[in-house]
Amino acid sequence: MSLIPKLTSAVAIQRNYKKVIETVKETKEPVIILRRNKPEAAMIDIETFEELSKKADSYDELRALEAITQSETEFRSGKAKTLRSLKDLR
Repeated sequence: MSLIPKLTSAVAIQRNYKKVIETVKETKEPVIILRRNKPEAAMIDIETFEELSKKADSYDELRALEAITQSETEFRSGKAKTLRSLKDLR
């Protein structure tokens, strides 16, 4: 991946969306879409999107497992508090 991202304007996307999509698919590099010279969105190829989605799902699962492990440890050590209502959260 290039250090300098490819940039295009929203207007250019409207005029040349097929070309931009083909470029993204061929190069596997994101294109940053600008609106009023400010980054507004990024376009990536579907394989990269699916890979990032899988990584995000794995990260979420890992964080959930860590939270479960921590809560089980706290429960076993007696640090867990039994709540009978929402008022007990205070």
